[in-house]
Amino acid sequence: LLFFTEGRSGFFKENKKSMQADDNVGGGKILRIVPRDAWLAQPPSSDPLPLVTPVKKVIVLPTRTDDCETQAMCVYRVRMTQTLNIESQNHDDIIYNFLIGGDGNVYEGRGWDAIGAHLRGFNSDSISFAYIGTFKKQKPSEKQMDVTKLLLAEGVRLGKLSQDYKIYGAYMLDPTSTDVQSDELYNSFKGWPHWSEYVAQ
Repeated sequence: LLFFTEGRSGFFKENKKSMQADDNVGGGKILRIVPRDAWLAQPPSSDPLPLVTPVKKVIVLPTRTDDCETQAMCVYRVRMTQTLNIESQNHDDIIYNFLIGGDGNVYEGRGWDAIGAHLRGFNSDSISFAYIGTFKKQKPSEKQMDVTKLLLAEGVRLGKLSQDYKIYGAYMLDPTSTDVQSDELYNSFKGWPHWSEYVAQ
């Protein structure tokens, strides 16, 4: 199995050894996006709607699953999330644009160019970063936050995010969107230059 992922230093090749549980190649220090075929994604049941880019909103939210610290476990979590989204929630595909694991890797969901289904009323003009975990009391890992900065920079470089993008917490835009406020996830972004303190009333 060979697949290619674009990182900070360009494209690099991996083999199936990289799927072993103890081999977290990205580790948050380089941008490693694990493509859909590498986590054995189901194909979407219909063609995704194209997202008009660049967008100005990045919406961060939890997956509301257990967390993961190895690639093998993160792959499992992502696959189970897609299964839940499709089979239990009747979506066409996994609902997020990207998922960020505790292993410091980014997992491709719908990617940069397709409209997600992450937050009703905001899907058509935003990109979602879903963090694998709940984060009610536990903070995201340092690896997750480090790779977030790289993914944001890549989005700007590719013209998928506006240079003046804002980061919003899903719960802050729509308090009814989740029963888990994930305070520690949102608190981790406070002080970031693009973080928005907007809270819907």
